[in-house]
Amino acid sequence: MANQHNQNQSKVFGTDGTHSMWTADAKLAASHVVNPHFFDNKTVAVLGASGFIGSVTAYALQELGARVVACGRNTNRLRLLFGGVPGIVIKALNLQEPLDFSQDNDALIDYERVDIIIDAASPADPASFANEPVQTMLTNISGVDNVLNYARDHAVEQVLYISSGEVYGYFTHDHPVKETEQGFLNILASRSCYPQSKRAAETLCASYVEQYGLDVRIARPSHILGPEFSTSDSRASAQFFRDTLAGHSITLMSTGEQIRTFAYISDCVSGLLSILSVGEKGNAYNVTNSDSPTSFADFARYVGDVGNVQVTIPVARSGASDNSPSLRRVAQLDNTKLRSLGWSPQFNAREAVERTYTLLSLIR
Repeated sequence: MANQHNQNQSKVFGTDGTHSMWTADAKLAASHVVNPHFFDNKTVAVLGASGFIGSVTAYALQELGARVVACGRNTNRLRLLFGGVPGIVIKALNLQEPLDFSQDNDALIDYERVDIIIDAASPADPASFANEPVQTMLTNISGVDNVLNYARDHAVEQVLYISSGEVYGYFTHDHPVKETEQGFLNILASRSCYPQSKRAAETLCASYVEQYGLDVRIARPSHILGPEFSTSDSRASAQFFRDTLAGHSITLMSTGEQIRTFAYISDCVSGLLSILSVGEKGNAYNVTNSDSPTSFADFARYVGDVGNVQVTIPVARSGASDNSPSLRRVAQLDNTKLRSLGWSPQFNAREAVERTYTLLSLIR
C-alpha cells in the first residue's frame, strides 16, 4: 500500500516540488488571459491561496511572471501546494486581523510592496454555511474590510474581490442573469449568511471606490468545476466525482431539472485575471460559460458516463408541476460583459467534467 501511495503522489507532485495537476490548469488559464503582460513583474497577494480557485490562480500568476504571495490560514497546505516553487512565497494570514505582508517565519522573501490583492478567501461549501453561519458572515464582511483598509493605506494598485453568483438570490424566471439584476433573499434565513454577506461585501467594495478612489473589481463565478477541490468540499458536484472514482453509483435527491451554467477552473481563472488586466474599476463581472447551460441531471449523467457508473434520477410525479411562478435560486449567469473584454471560455460543461475526471483519475 505504501508503494502504491508513493506512486500516486508522484503522479501529482513533480520532481521540482510543484503540483502537476494544479500547474496543468494554471498553464491553460495563463494562456487565455487577455493582455497577459499586464502581470509582468507585479507583486500579487492571493488571499485564500490554499482554496480551490485561489490555488490555481496563484500558479497561473506565477506562469505569467508575477511575484506571488500565497496567503492563507493553513500553512501546512500552503507548503504542500507551493513549497519550493520559484516566484511564490507563503504567508500565514488571518483575515479577521489587520493585514501585514512584512516578512515573518512563513515568508521566504520580504516584498516591499504589494501591487494587487486577489481576495479568494471565503467559506464556499454548504457545510460551512450550515454549521458556521456567523464565521461565514464575518469572513465575508470584516475580512473584506481589512483587505480594503490595507489597500487604501498602502497604495495597492488594484483589488479583485471574488464574490459569487449566489448574490443574485431567487427569481421567478430561469434565464441567464446579467450583472444589473437582483433577486430575493430571505434575510432572516441563516442559509442567507453566504449570499447576503457577499452582497454586503460588494457594497463595501463599491463604497471604498466611491469614498477613497480605490480600484476594486468584482468577480461573480458560477458553478466551477475542476480536480483541485478539497477533500472536505461538501458540494454535490464534488461528491459525484468522489462516488464515481470509488466505483459507486450516483443518486440524485431531486429530478435535477434546474438549468445551470458551469465553468472549468482554468476558464474561471483566466476570466478573473482578465478582469484585472482589462476590466473596469468599480465593475462586477459574471464568470461562467453561458453557451453551455446544463441541467443538474445531465451534469450527473456526464459524470456517470465518464466513470462508467449508474446514475439514478427520481422520476417527476405526474401533475407535480404547474405554470404558477415560484422562486428559485439563480443558477444561470450571463457572461456577455466579460466576453466584451475579449475573454472566452475553452470548455463546455461536458468537456469540463471529462477533464476533471481524467485528472482526478491520475491520482487514484
